[in-house]
Amino acid sequence: MADHYETLGVSKDASAAEIKSSYRKLARKYHPDVNPGYEDEFKAISLAYDVLSDPEKRRNYDMGGGENGQGFPAGGGFGGFGDIFETFFGGGGGQAGGPIPRTQRGKDALVGVNIDLKTAAFGGTVDLDVTTAVVCDTCSGAGTQEGTKIETCSLCHGAGSVQRMTRTLLGQMVTNQTCNSCHGFGTVIPNPCLNCQGDGRVRKQRTMKIRIPAGVSDGTRIQLSSQGEVGPGGGPAGDLFVEVMVTRHEVFQRD
Repeated sequence: MADHYETLGVSKDASAAEIKSSYRKLARKYHPDVNPGYEDEFKAISLAYDVLSDPEKRRNYDMGGGENGQGFPAGGGFGGFGDIFETFFGGGGGQAGGPIPRTQRGKDALVGVNIDLKTAAFGGTVDLDVTTAVVCDTCSGAGTQEGTKIETCSLCHGAGSVQRMTRTLLGQMVTNQTCNSCHGFGTVIPNPCLNCQGDGRVRKQRTMKIRIPAGVSDGTRIQLSSQGEVGPGGGPAGDLFVEVMVTRHEVFQRD
């Protein structure tokens, strides 16, 4: 996992203003509309800024939380007593809550849009090209070829996990492990859709008209509900966040 401070090129004691300034420079440099092919770098920069610009997320991240700055691994880096208990007495990485649903909500997406000073001041509508996961138009999200269907896994019988006999220091123990046949879903797709390979979604570019409200400032994020990534199995889409970047005017500047 890359260090967010290194990603933005700032020190760990950098101020909020320094973090924002560095992010703006890097975002303009690596934005896909400016330099196609740097989508991964732009996503890493955006994630780093999202965490370090939020005081609570930054505090959690500095104390060893995850890359999203939203919490800590259970039991620390060595695993807690609960992990040991699960391993010896029935957990072991299995699906304790049942099989994993194939249909899930999609992730939120973050894109940037450049606007001029006039649009920032008075508002307006801009076209934005967005590449996200959309529902597969061949299988309509089912993930199967026409005339076929998803079937219950014959190995775990739909449980998503199987029991294994394991020899430990305490003797032989029965543990639950994720089913290798269905990977925890409890179902298999014998004939996956040839277009989406069974995922129920494909990546596609689309053009959207974005309404920019009057008076927005550089770095403002506009949230568009259900316009982000469609989830696995054709699940509901996450939200799309559009970050506004105001280009410098040759004559005028914002006061």
